[in-house]
Amino acid sequence: MQSWTPTAGTPQGAVISPLLANLYLHPLDVKMSELGYRFEAGRRRVRHKSLKGFKDKVREKTKRTRGESMRTIIDDLTPMIRGWFGYFKHAHPPTHIHKPRRTHSQAVALDTAKAGKESRSTSQACIVCTGLQGRYAS
Repeated sequence: MQSWTPTAGTPQGAVISPLLANLYLHPLDVKMSELGYRFEAGRRRVRHKSLKGFKDKVREKTKRTRGESMRTIIDDLTPMIRGWFGYFKHAHPPTHIHKPRRTHSQAVALDTAKAGKESRSTSQACIVCTGLQGRYAS
């Protein structure tokens, strides 16, 4: 039986293959990080800094002392939530779907509890108003 010996390039499985792969993929990792993503266990996830920034913006818009109607707050939040979820729709879901929604729902629940109303139905109404009911509502 005759054996084949490559004359050019790096054969697959050689010791240098992982190093070459890392050198080749490093610019991709840097670019994805700039776009707000990170890779973890082979999955694309939202970078922690991006998630924190989103939560901070939601908190800023849902302060108890804002003094505006629930409809105004929902109208203000809707484009931001839709945009954020649209931008990160290709990330692995468990990282970002539940946490920001809880932040939004908690803010709604606090406001409705303050007004003495049932928080569950209002929270669900907010999710419907933002257009996220089919995908993210529990």
